[in-house]
Amino acid sequence: MKRLCDLTVLCLLLGLPGEAAGQGQWEQPALGDSASGNPEVLFTFDDGPHEGYTPIILDTLKRHGVQAIFFMAGWRISKQSTYLEARRAIARRVLGDGHVIGNHTVNHARLCTISKSRAEWEIDEGRRLLAELVGAAIPYFRTPYGSRCARLEEMLAKRGIRHLHWDMDPREYLHHDSDATRRYLVRKLSKLTGRAVILMHDTQVTTTRVLPFVLDWIAAENVRRRAAGTPQIRILSYADVAREQLAPGLEQAASSAMRAISVQALGLMDRLLAPLVAHPPPRTSQVTAF
Repeated sequence: MKRLCDLTVLCLLLGLPGEAAGQGQWEQPALGDSASGNPEVLFTFDDGPHEGYTPIILDTLKRHGVQAIFFMAGWRISKQSTYLEARRAIARRVLGDGHVIGNHTVNHARLCTISKSRAEWEIDEGRRLLAELVGAAIPYFRTPYGSRCARLEEMLAKRGIRHLHWDMDPREYLHHDSDATRRYLVRKLSKLTGRAVILMHDTQVTTTRVLPFVLDWIAAENVRRRAAGTPQIRILSYADVAREQLAPGLEQAASSAMRAISVQALGLMDRLLAPLVAHPPPRTSQVTAF
């Protein structure tokens, strides 16, 4: 629970990095430059939760100690279906496992082509459905299809949220080819020199097959790189990025504030205990039983 609270506080303080400028494609790298200058990746999953595939992905991430962001479609946790309760339970598990949930609208809507009122409803209702289900703030957002337009940017700015884009998209949802997905990700990761967001989909069986391979490949590649003395690939959680991008001095200010609170608490305790120290209660030689 403490980890969830920390993540929520960081999210609300920071929001998502990288203000968009102009129209068309969103800026890349999606999370800005690597703070260390070494290869870094963040895993993200769109369109779930899926009753069959998302739990497999969660199990894989847990085995490898990886945290991710899951951008969920509101209809999956609200529309009547045989799988509705299973999907709702999975969404809660995502948060319980230490991952982060993001809003992906209700109906995976094209926010730059539908009416403004409908687009606003898609954003607001998607966030409401998720927040109501998991009992936590949902400050993360990803626009379906990566759509971008001035109207959408205005709507997001008005709500204090930003779109988190991606840098690597194997498009496994289109071709459903596990080998092609593996080759794409290994090729991109092999050449990575900075920071990248990986987009995959927890609604696809291909993702369940490829994710373990990719995580194992990263682990093996890091063994080789460590032996060769070359920069290893670091797998990020969003909390890592958030901490790096906190306003300068904010962490120091927070620490100072906590120290001040501790001093005040000790002073209050001294004042409460002082009368007892000066005038201790009389000692009794025996206890009378009733």
